[in-house]
Amino acid sequence: MGGGARNALLCKMTADATGLPVTDIRDLVRRSEQPVTYLPRGAQDAWTRAGARLPAD
Repeated sequence: MGGGARNALLCKMTADATGLPVTDIRDLVRRSEQPVTYLPRGAQDAWTRAGARLPAD
């Protein structure tokens, strides 16, 4: 749920609205998966130039 699961009221309302259980599994995922960290590779200026070519709207 992309961060919305941190909102207890939203979780309760989602369960009520859907009739399905909403479960907080962040701890389970944290314990079962090794976190991966991606570090910047120094290509920020290339991304800036590419972004400048996009239309403003």
